[in-house]
Amino acid sequence: WTSGYDASACDIEWEIGVGLSAGGPAAIATIESSTAANGFAMIDSDEYGGETGGTCVEDSWIQTADSIDLTGYSNVVLEFETWYRRWNYERPYVVISTDGVTWPELTPDTDISGMPNVFDVFPDFPDATSLDQNPTLKRINISAVAGNQPKVWVRFHWTGTWGYTWFVDDVRVVEQPANDLVTDYAFISHNGTGDEYGRIPQSQLLSDFSVGGGFYNFGYTDQNNCVASLDVVDASSTSVMSATANFAVAMSDSTYEMNEVATPSGVLPLGLYEGTLIVSSDEETSA
Repeated sequence: WTSGYDASACDIEWEIGVGLSAGGPAAIATIESSTAANGFAMIDSDEYGGETGGTCVEDSWIQTADSIDLTGYSNVVLEFETWYRRWNYERPYVVISTDGVTWPELTPDTDISGMPNVFDVFPDFPDATSLDQNPTLKRINISAVAGNQPKVWVRFHWTGTWGYTWFVDDVRVVEQPANDLVTDYAFISHNGTGDEYGRIPQSQLLSDFSVGGGFYNFGYTDQNNCVASLDVVDASSTSVMSATANFAVAMSDSTYEMNEVATPSGVLPLGLYEGTLIVSSDEETSA
């Protein structure tokens, strides 16, 4: 990796090393990535802003030192593990270059809609919010700009003013599969209002539950005859209720949601229950 920053802006730099941690007045936890023990990358906007007063627009990056040859790979995905908390005026980007020289000027206000090689890593991310999981696996489809290219450079570009910290680790470029249904989340809702409880008194147990979840077609081909099935079992792994939803076609790069009503097979005794969401299609048997 090589690093740099806009000399006309702030002089904040990325750090890459072992045992790094965020500093500053509102330091966040260190990334718990798969290979954190051998080092990771970090840009600590909080520490820099605390030291300098946080008045300038930070504009810093790390990028692959050498190009990546993707000749013969039409469908490619950039994967990396990350940990991040957003403050307000900032934007983390991934930028792809095929010459290693041409890079766009970026700020948190840049309109990237006409820049196919620039990807907003956390679009529509609320202010003063952290990712749900440490680490979080991000997958960005870079096929349109990097597919079949003999030379590809990857840049992680930070722009902002006195934010928190952005961690990046375990970066790789992988071939995108044709069939790749991904389950994003599942839910079992007792009252359907969004107000959920870890324990439900038997006297307040309703006759029906709302169950379901979301899935995403990350493959580059459409999936036909998709079936989303959620099964709820008790502590002895006996099914107590289930539901399914059918989708004729799941388009590539599209998200779908299952939301069904399930009725228990009988009176539910005291105990712990677990639900599992499985999504399948003609092309992919399980996800």
